[in-house]
Amino acid sequence: MYESPFAKSIQDWQQQRINPTRAKWIAAISITASYLITVLCVENTYVLFAEGVGFLVLLAYLFSKPDQIQQVTFQQTPELHQPVT
Repeated sequence: MYESPFAKSIQDWQQQRINPTRAKWIAAISITASYLITVLCVENTYVLFAEGVGFLVLLAYLFSKPDQIQQVTFQQTPELHQPVT
């Protein structure tokens, strides 16, 4: 698995929960296309509503994750290290 073209993305996700911006947009376009196909093929409004809400939740989660490593800096104090905000 770690020799595949997706190895770096998989490792970044497993270690830091990082999802690159390009991958986010590809996922968003794919989800939108999937929903449009469902709208054309399914007549049940409850299914369309549930799927739409599920996709929106998924997209919100996806775009809430960072797209690069967050650098945390620490301020030196005599007692302990405290994060600088």
